[in-house]
Amino acid sequence: MNKRYITLFVLLSISFLSLVRAQDYTELALQGIAAMEQEKYEEAEEFFQKALKLEPANIKNALLFSNMGTLFRMQKKYDEAIEAYTYALNITPHSLPILLNRATVYMELGETRKAYIDYCQVLDLESENIEALLMRAYISMTNRDYV
Repeated sequence: MNKRYITLFVLLSISFLSLVRAQDYTELALQGIAAMEQEKYEEAEEFFQKALKLEPANIKNALLFSNMGTLFRMQKKYDEAIEAYTYALNITPHSLPILLNRATVYMELGETRKAYIDYCQVLDLESENIEALLMRAYISMTNRDYV
């Protein structure tokens, strides 16, 4: 009988801790977004980093990395933005918004070949994507690649 109570207590404790941990993760992510909207960039990055450390295997980390990419892009930290978007794509390789965001950063850096590759990946996933079609055409025109 005592073993049952102990087992039940342990299971309930684990369930409670995982629930609290999930709430903390979500709260940290939301606080990061709020700080980002208020242009408190360092604070936002800290919240995102804490959430990532709290649950490093969470599938939602793709969103955190994507938000960090946008955060870095807003600060003109383009290399960090590309790195963050790439981490996000390692988790969700078929995410159109993340591919488009990374391609935009590549364009801002003048790395049109890498941007072109991302736009092609977008079109492989969604052949009618207007942004990818227009940007790929723009890159082809600027490179005088009329084929």
